[in-house]
Amino acid sequence: MTRPRDTETVVLLEPSPFWLEAVSGIVEEVGFSRILSADTAKQALALIEQSRPSLFLYGLAESPDDSAWGAYLETVHARFPELKIIVLSTVEDEDAIAMALRSGAAGYVLRRAAPEDLRSAVRQALTPTVYHAQPAVSAGPTAAAGSLTRREIEVLALVAEGHSNAEIAESLGISEVTVKGHLWRVYRRIGAKNRADAVTRARAGGLLPDPSNPKRSPKRSMTP
Repeated sequence: MTRPRDTETVVLLEPSPFWLEAVSGIVEEVGFSRILSADTAKQALALIEQSRPSLFLYGLAESPDDSAWGAYLETVHARFPELKIIVLSTVEDEDAIAMALRSGAAGYVLRRAAPEDLRSAVRQALTPTVYHAQPAVSAGPTAAAGSLTRREIEVLALVAEGHSNAEIAESLGISEVTVKGHLWRVYRRIGAKNRADAVTRARAGGLLPDPSNPKRSPKRSMTP
């Protein structure tokens, strides 16, 4: 009989001590109480076999020069089809992203992403009813006028200005939890993967002013 997944455990393949510490802290905040780290792909596979985690975070090398890592992900996905896989990488390359997703990854997160973006990716990967893996370097569909509420537009406008969740909460007189809730709904409604992607889609759809086209004003048709 197949053992059930351990929803409190995550296996993290990350040879860099710096990134290991940073990512471990983030996944702990999401709710994982048991983090098993590995330095090699073989080690990670053994840990997955032994612990049956619900999430596998795969740290991709800075310059992947072959497709061996793609084959490795395919192997992991084939052996553990219910395991959610997220690739962490500095490589902002459409071919690498496409390979990761084809190989079974539920998401591909750039290391330069904000911590909240990784937390969001983990939550989304574990909630497949609201998550669709898409390349992180593609703008994809734009946000349509009317797809966001007035408050969500206000929050997103402050995100576009570079403000943190804490700063947005203070500016609007709401809690950080409420800010995160607004952003979570924004991501779901316009199909965005992270803060930067949400801003890009909103600007392309005319919901936020586009700095590269100052004459274009945002559309006013939106849900109150």
